[in-house]
Amino acid sequence: MSISRRSSFFYLILFLLGVLLLASGCLTEQPSGSMSGITPAATPSLTYYTEQNPPYNYEENGTLRGISIDLLEAITEKMGKNVTRDQVRLVPWNEGYQTALTGNNTMIFVIARIPARENSFKWAGPLPPIVTVVFARSDSGIVINNPEDLQGYHIGAVTDDAAVQQLRDIGINETRLVQEPDASMLVKRALNGEIDLWADSEVSGQYTARQVTGNTSTFQVVYTFSDIPIYYGFSRDVPDATVQAFQKALDTLKSEKDSAGLSTYDRIIQQTRATGLPPAPLTYYTEQNPPFNYMENGTLQGIGVDLLEAITGEMGQKVLRDQVHLVAWPDGYQAALTRNNTVLFTAARLPAREQSFKWAGPVYPYTNVLFARQDRNITIRGPEDLKGYRIGVIPDDIAGTQLKALGIDQSQFVLETNASVLVARLESGEIDLWGYQEAAGWYFIDRVTGNTKTFTNVYTLPSLEGYYVFNNDVPDATVQSFQRALDKVKTVKDPAGSTTYERIVRKYVPSTGT
Repeated sequence: MSISRRSSFFYLILFLLGVLLLASGCLTEQPSGSMSGITPAATPSLTYYTEQNPPYNYEENGTLRGISIDLLEAITEKMGKNVTRDQVRLVPWNEGYQTALTGNNTMIFVIARIPARENSFKWAGPLPPIVTVVFARSDSGIVINNPEDLQGYHIGAVTDDAAVQQLRDIGINETRLVQEPDASMLVKRALNGEIDLWADSEVSGQYTARQVTGNTSTFQVVYTFSDIPIYYGFSRDVPDATVQAFQKALDTLKSEKDSAGLSTYDRIIQQTRATGLPPAPLTYYTEQNPPFNYMENGTLQGIGVDLLEAITGEMGQKVLRDQVHLVAWPDGYQAALTRNNTVLFTAARLPAREQSFKWAGPVYPYTNVLFARQDRNITIRGPEDLKGYRIGVIPDDIAGTQLKALGIDQSQFVLETNASVLVARLESGEIDLWGYQEAAGWYFIDRVTGNTKTFTNVYTLPSLEGYYVFNNDVPDATVQSFQRALDKVKTVKDPAGSTTYERIVRKYVPSTGT
């Protein structure tokens, strides 16, 4: 054997040994903070794309911020290959989307995981869900009660955004869809009347509208889609091992708790929402419930409505009454319970609801009663006398909750979402009693029957306090700021010795029924 052949054989042996050593991990130093089985060697170089989409990812003062940005740094650090926010490219959505769609070791975030995209990407997540809404100009007069009402309008959406598919899924004709690469262009086209409506995630849309118009009152939400899950999306050519390593690191950040019971994931979510995020606009819901909140002669009014304007004016960003959604109580209650950045007023504060919301108040005490027809001669001295009666209540209303707490069997309840319907059923004898807030009850009786004297209050339930309730997602700092402004409206007196709160209450309290 010649020297050259022996040398070749020697180097071949060294090469094979090196391969074996690499395969066994002997030559791979486990970086500090990385997890077992997740090393830089498992993670090829990726190109990272994101867009302007608060609270997940957005640029502020030249720096990328947001939930997904902070998480990306924490995840890749856990994997042993630190990717910093400076390495992420901020581009229009469709540019990043199309790049990730066509391959070349690309990540796009955050991206809604919907059926139409399932096989186009590889996924790691989820992150907190996103809510797509449809915006209209506040002065447009457009009312959308169901998906069918959207037909016939020209609706804008960002090119390749999930909103496009959501609109298609509810039957919006392709000729009515207007796609633009940038959300600010949609806002401008809606302002100019070139499109009637535009769809975007709620927080991002409000943020963009505020950037373009300078305020939050130009547009209002007229329709809300169901929540959709949000993920990091990888191009199909990224190795499965890389995606699995990323998912494992994210799961670890979610599951490992500190002494306070919070994970790194929890802390990033809290911190980003509390400090790094531009203040998220809130969506306000109320119901027809005088004297607290009610529509009369086309104008929303009442103690809670006037107070809301005063409180938010004190906070420096006044919310006008025409920005408040008047809905059936169950709809508003469920929205505040399940949708991010929502406020419902006024709601009674009681132990069964305490952990379901965040609270600011009290606004004003009110009392629930049981109404009956005078000619029925019903006498109720205590809860035991209520057995056998058919009692009308509204779902999720506090009157029903109080009655259940008194031991009333739920089979006695007759549920309707509309107070006027219950008045009509009480008048016709279809129900024996009706449980509702007293002042509002007399208001509806007068409106439906025109004769309050044929009805009577036969039983009074314990007095309660009404509050503004916030979805648990709303940052504590926002609720605390709202509470401080309310306290100021209640305590600071004018030269005549009256507070704004006292003047508002005096305006409405005399309107109770008799």
